[in-house]
Amino acid sequence: MPCARRRVDRAFFLPAQEPFLIRGGPGFRSEVANVLELGYRGQPTGQLAVSATLFHHWVDRLRAGRPAAGGGVEIANGVEGELYGLEAWATWRASGRWELGLGLMLLEQDLRLSEGFTDPNAIADQGNDPGHQAMLRLIRNLPHDQQLFLLLRHVDELPDPFVAGYTTLDARWSWRPTARVELGVRAENLLDERHAEFEPRAGYAQSVFGRALGADLRVYW
Repeated sequence: MPCARRRVDRAFFLPAQEPFLIRGGPGFRSEVANVLELGYRGQPTGQLAVSATLFHHWVDRLRAGRPAAGGGVEIANGVEGELYGLEAWATWRASGRWELGLGLMLLEQDLRLSEGFTDPNAIADQGNDPGHQAMLRLIRNLPHDQQLFLLLRHVDELPDPFVAGYTTLDARWSWRPTARVELGVRAENLLDERHAEFEPRAGYAQSVFGRALGADLRVYW
């Protein structure tokens, strides 16, 4: 399955003036993914809905760098390989007051440089993803048009650059005084003071998230 050709891979220059450290590759071709998926989605009971999908992707012509004739690095098609895993979720609704949601994502990647490429960062740039992610969502409908929402997430570590795995808990209480107006109070990242979710390269700041409190007003039309 061909992906859209991205102009940035052909017309990108850093810095904007010569001499360029990174330059787009005029011969860059669209990435390709051949995808095989096998899954089930259904509603075994009136209260339970489930879905599970096994997938296997064969990918080719992913981005890598190679020495450019005028110096610096040129963007080219230099990574290939396979991705496979499982994506599953389930939702259970009980008595109109409770809703429980579960989600799971498992991912394995086997990426490699194409023949003739030696870019040491290409594999990490294309495949620095967590091996598993899990989610638990709880919604409790309370009297007088109130609702409590809890979201527990766990994300596995990132391999390269390394970022430790983390578990977060978010909560939100809301009240609807009318059918079109909703007031809410939310608290985020209740389980730790701060955690990183992404480690960018080239000296950019690490993405760090901490505890947060907030309120919101939603109007429905």
